[in-house]
Amino acid sequence: MIDNIVIAANGLVGQNIIDQLSNNDLQYEGFCFSRDNELYSSLDITNHDQVEEVLFSRRPKNVYLCANRPGGVNACENDRVSAYQFHVDATANIGRICLELGAKLIFISSDYVFKGKDSSYQENEKTSPLNIYGEYKVAAEEWITQNLKEYLIIRTTNIYGWDPQTKTPNYFMSLYRNLKMGKLIEAPGFLFGNPTYAPDLAWAIYKLVSTHKNGIYHIVGPEFISRFEWAT
Repeated sequence: MIDNIVIAANGLVGQNIIDQLSNNDLQYEGFCFSRDNELYSSLDITNHDQVEEVLFSRRPKNVYLCANRPGGVNACENDRVSAYQFHVDATANIGRICLELGAKLIFISSDYVFKGKDSSYQENEKTSPLNIYGEYKVAAEEWITQNLKEYLIIRTTNIYGWDPQTKTPNYFMSLYRNLKMGKLIEAPGFLFGNPTYAPDLAWAIYKLVSTHKNGIYHIVGPEFISRFEWAT
C-alpha cells in the first residue's frame, strides 16, 4: 500500500505536492507521462487498464490528479475528442477507482470554469465556461461532486514557479526565457488574474487534505492584477 499517489508528479503542481509530502515525512509514489524522469514511473491516464493496475495494486488513501494536457486551452479546441478523453473520461475512471478503494480524489481544476469578470469568484457561484477546456473541467467537476464523497476540487489560476525543464512554460518561465534571450513578450494590460505561487498552492492543498476537508475550494494568490503589472 502507498498512502499518497501523485499523478503528473513532474509537473509544476505535482513537484510541489511531492515536496509537501516529503517535507512532512509522508509516504508517496509519483507518476508522470510527458517528461522522462528517473524518480517516477510512467502512467497514461487515458489508458484505463493501466490506471486500474496502478491504483488497485497500491491502494492509496489519497490520489492527487495534477495532470494537464499539453497545449492547454488551444489543444482542447483543436481536438475535442482527445481532450474529452483526457479531462473527463480519465478523471471519471480515476474517480470510480477511488470510490472502490475508499480513497480521496484531489482534482486540480481551473478558473476557466467561469467566463471571467473584473473580480474574483466565490466557490458557490454558478459555472459559466466560455471554451471547451472550461466545459470539460466543469464536466469533470460535476462527475466528482455527483459520485464521490471523499474529494477536493481545487480551482486555481495563473500558477507560476521555477520550472526550467518544462515543455509548457508558465507565464513566469516564459518571461524569464524570453527576456534572458532579449526577446519581447506580450503582457496585456486588459488581462487580469491572481498569480498563484506553486509552493503556496501545494501547501494549501496539503493543509486541506491533512485536516480532512472535502468539497470545492478556490486557492489563488492575494493580488488581482493585470499581466502587465505582473510582468513589470
